[in-house]
Amino acid sequence: MMAAEHAEAANIGSGNELISSCKRFVDAVDANNTIEAFQQGICVGQAQAVLATSCRNCPPEGVTAGQALRVLIAYVERHPNLMHKHIALLADDALAEAWPCTKPNQ
Repeated sequence: MMAAEHAEAANIGSGNELISSCKRFVDAVDANNTIEAFQQGICVGQAQAVLATSCRNCPPEGVTAGQALRVLIAYVERHPNLMHKHIALLADDALAEAWPCTKPNQ
């Protein structure tokens, strides 16, 4: 699956996918919790980037960023000894474990 197909399958960037997150971000900023909002954005952005671009994962059509985040969270909770790794590396490992590609270079 090519990167463009990953992005389409994950619905990355659509209003349907992002508007509620945008609202929560604004709420966090309004509550003077900008660090939390910033960190949420990093987490979501890293998971979406890996979902859209990694050649190690082949998610089924229609997988959302929310699903990818749930997979990432579950993976880290099962492997707390890996929490020192960069979030993008954790996301890559988690998504590859959840949705491995069945053919090489897919």
